[in-house]
Amino acid sequence: MQIRALGGEATLATSPDAVSAELRNGSYDLILHLAQSTADSSVGDGECVSWALRTAQALIAAEQDARLWIVTTGAQLPSLPHSVQNVAQAQLWGFGKTFALEHPVSWGGLVDLDPTAGARQSATELLSAIENSDGEDQIAFRDGKQYVARLARAIAPSGAPPSFTAFKTYLITGGLGGLGLKTAEWMASHGARNLVLLGRKAPSEQAAEVIAGLQRSDVRVEVYAADVASLPEMEEAFRKMRETLPELGGIIHTAGVLDDGVIAQQTWERFQKVMNPKVAGAWNLHRLTAEMPLDFFVLFSSAASLMGSTGQASYAAANAYLDALAVHRKSKGLPALSVNWGGWADSGMAARLVAQGRRQAEFQLMPPHLALAALGQALLMETAQIAIAPVDWTVQKSHHGSQPFLRSLVEESADSGKERLREYLHERPSERGTRLVQYLAQTLASTLAIDARTIDPTRPVTDFGLDSLMALEFRNRINSDLGVAIPTVRFLQGLSLKEVATQIEAEQPKSEMLEPAATISGSIIEFPLSFAQQVQWFGHKMMAGSASYNIGLTAKAIPHLNWPAFARSVDKLAARHAALRTVFFTNEADAPMQRILQSPRLDVSLVEASSWSDEEIKQAILQDFQQPFALDSPMFRVSVFRAEKADVVFFKLDHIIIDHWSVHLCIEDLKQIYAAELAGTEPRLEPVRAEYAEFVEWESKAVQSPGSEQLWEYWKRKLGGELPILQLPSTRQRPAVLISRGEALPLAFTSEHWPEIVRIAREYRATGYSFLLAAFQILLYHYTGQNDIVVGTSVSGRENPRWKNTMGLFINLLALRGDLAGNPTFAEYLVRTRDTVLEALEHQEFPFSLLVTRLRQPRNLDRIPIFQSFFNFLTDRSGALRSLFMGVQASPVEFGASMLCPYMVVTQQEGRPEVGVQLAEMNGQLVGYLNYNCDVLDPATAKAMATDYCRLLDVILRAPNTPIDDLLPGTSGQASNREEILL
Repeated sequence: MQIRALGGEATLATSPDAVSAELRNGSYDLILHLAQSTADSSVGDGECVSWALRTAQALIAAEQDARLWIVTTGAQLPSLPHSVQNVAQAQLWGFGKTFALEHPVSWGGLVDLDPTAGARQSATELLSAIENSDGEDQIAFRDGKQYVARLARAIAPSGAPPSFTAFKTYLITGGLGGLGLKTAEWMASHGARNLVLLGRKAPSEQAAEVIAGLQRSDVRVEVYAADVASLPEMEEAFRKMRETLPELGGIIHTAGVLDDGVIAQQTWERFQKVMNPKVAGAWNLHRLTAEMPLDFFVLFSSAASLMGSTGQASYAAANAYLDALAVHRKSKGLPALSVNWGGWADSGMAARLVAQGRRQAEFQLMPPHLALAALGQALLMETAQIAIAPVDWTVQKSHHGSQPFLRSLVEESADSGKERLREYLHERPSERGTRLVQYLAQTLASTLAIDARTIDPTRPVTDFGLDSLMALEFRNRINSDLGVAIPTVRFLQGLSLKEVATQIEAEQPKSEMLEPAATISGSIIEFPLSFAQQVQWFGHKMMAGSASYNIGLTAKAIPHLNWPAFARSVDKLAARHAALRTVFFTNEADAPMQRILQSPRLDVSLVEASSWSDEEIKQAILQDFQQPFALDSPMFRVSVFRAEKADVVFFKLDHIIIDHWSVHLCIEDLKQIYAAELAGTEPRLEPVRAEYAEFVEWESKAVQSPGSEQLWEYWKRKLGGELPILQLPSTRQRPAVLISRGEALPLAFTSEHWPEIVRIAREYRATGYSFLLAAFQILLYHYTGQNDIVVGTSVSGRENPRWKNTMGLFINLLALRGDLAGNPTFAEYLVRTRDTVLEALEHQEFPFSLLVTRLRQPRNLDRIPIFQSFFNFLTDRSGALRSLFMGVQASPVEFGASMLCPYMVVTQQEGRPEVGVQLAEMNGQLVGYLNYNCDVLDPATAKAMATDYCRLLDVILRAPNTPIDDLLPGTSGQASNREEILL
């Protein structure tokens, strides 16, 4: 009634089937899922979760823009002296947090109502929370007050570790699993002498060995075969304990199973399989011990119930029940502790999934002895719930930094670790080497998302999967923390962590850890072009009226953006980054120059498109994209198409002012600025350390230094003389002027491709980049019959950390020349390619345009000089923004009060390559496109090449020692079969 009083429309659906029917036949903005009450509000019978699952699946299937709010009553503990009265409904909080990760565009939030409030008051509070959430998605009401959830640090208690008495019995459920056995050994080492290990199956060989070891240490170990979820079986187990063992002193409930799957594909049977051991098991233990004077009652929960976990909605829901049950027991004066664990190394389900490659660790995995030491401290505390997990918040910031629940921890952790490390190294020089190696291992582990304990500091870092972009991130972390700059290529050449530590120790006394950011002068408003910009300038002049150098990015924002705040945010973004205010002109000497405008009128527009179809919006974007920028005006445009239920945002820039790194920087900064505008605060952005004008000046001096001549000698040796011209098979007449008329074909990679590529590459001390490049050159070898092939690629040009957050065109092009003569095996050619890539990276700072000039390569309009094919590979280091950049449907990006998700891919090419591959690793899977110029290559040949590239990888992965001539037998595009028109 209150919704209708406010002018809205509401429909009441009394069953999941009714919800499905409504969503199929109607359009809604909000779905309020009101949790079902059960006869006993503490029993986790699963009915309320079953309803929520079916409601969520109905929303997903309907593909509506509605947002789901899950409403519980008395399921949370917002403050004392309140208690959790409805333990069963707490399961929905774990479920909801996972739904938020899997479907953020459809997520509204969680609201827990006051069980003592009347219906009218509850309705008023609920609608107020939804209307004025300000991004908060975990809200509770008690006594007329609104509370929001925050994760805060716990203070570890002082005191001796716990000891267990030899005169009591301790029950460990799931006692025959990895966590249960480790816990049993730990308890025995602290005095426990009577242990009952409960499990559904007989002990494994490993478990039997642990039990035998405990028994040799005078520990009585009884193994009970029982299902903790079965009350009759547990009653029988307790009867046996009473009759044959000393008094029960405590319980540790570790039992649990996994059956991962996203919500859209889950079934209730699979949910119950996961929930029964946790939920029914914990409730049975509670009932059977409610009258016993236990010393402790410990429930092994998971961080998944705190933050959600993609593909683990059932697991998160089950563990949320454990958390609430612990609070419920505590409020009744009963002992209880629920521990939200991160993953344990070498033990437990998380470690097993990570080892199998089925899941990346959300946090670093904990050594069991440290986890159990932390458990001992937690047992000394009075709290009912605590999280124990090693978290590097500098890594987690891109994933969770925008969540209100975690924001305070992310912000307070940003600088504390860095300062502690510097103080330690300064105050304890005798321990510096050991501490540096530990720091480097932890930093490398967080970069690679692996367990630091698996890193041998004497082995080359490439053995652990480090690629060029990861090496750059690793190098930047070291520079930021310690002020020491190590060339990225040194890591790729096989430097070990001990060697890195030695180099850092040698360089640290020469510096003050980290130079302060330079003070940028606003007086530099005109300056020359960089070498990369000169190439772009030449292209603009030779192909006037062409949109070849446009860069476009689209995203759908749901719900609508706050337009005034968004427009102000774009203005602030341009004020922060001079590249967005840059125009180009020629001076009196006819030399190209660039000028920074102080207060330009930016092209930011809101287009009313509520009556437009989706196709009409896409056509408008494509038409706009085909229009070139004028060099004498700012080359940054933002158009927002306001559709009925969403905004479509179109960012358009010119390549002469920006590169891929800068696009990421642009969106990330805009995201933070917009969030601050909505909140009425100032964004917390790291100051821009340098301006692009400084880079241009640095580059100009660098090419005149003696070191530049050494770089030139290398490239002259590699590319001197007559260079091969790529001869692709084609039935098309080659155009006199080659423009960027590009098409993109998706490459059909499988989920097995990337893990296998990484595995084989490591065997030869190579990276996935080198592996895929070698395969691409072999593909070209089969299609052209040429054994001398030059492929272009790009590097970030940001080796100097000063340029890390400067927007501009920093990229440099490298020409990678492959010698495929002699029919080597793929493994042999991979080693050649690895060495070629490492040499090129070591000499990457010689500008490509200067290289073309010095090699006296003609700048013709019919083809690119030096190379005509291109290879690009991006490792997924873009955090939450990766789906926008690759146009891949994945988890949307939080953007203020809206969510951004990919809308359409705007086909574009850098320069005029005739054929190339654009690849990326995302979430452990290989994705990408084969790009080709349709004026040179006909579609049938391009499709065949796309198919053959994937087929080539399949053959290589099966037999990497196959000679390259035998890798693609019967290729339709081989030189002997090709038809060409050569002019």
